[in-house]
Amino acid sequence: MAQVGDSVSSLPIAAPKTAKALRDVILMPSLAKLLREHKLASAYSGPGDPVVATLAGQPMHFRNVTRRGFSRRRYKG
Repeated sequence: MAQVGDSVSSLPIAAPKTAKALRDVILMPSLAKLLREHKLASAYSGPGDPVVATLAGQPMHFRNVTRRGFSRRRYKG
């Protein structure tokens, strides 16, 4: 399952068809650290697991992520 915009798609996550389809995502070091720590603390911390997972190990919908406290206010630096 992949997050696409504001909807969740059932498209499989696969390697891009061409090298031009690859994209870099720039994260602030503090955000990368926070996400890494969150994933490592999860029961689903394997390389193929989502960073924020449901109890069943599926990717959590973005609205549920914010409802469960992953808002900007919580992580003021």
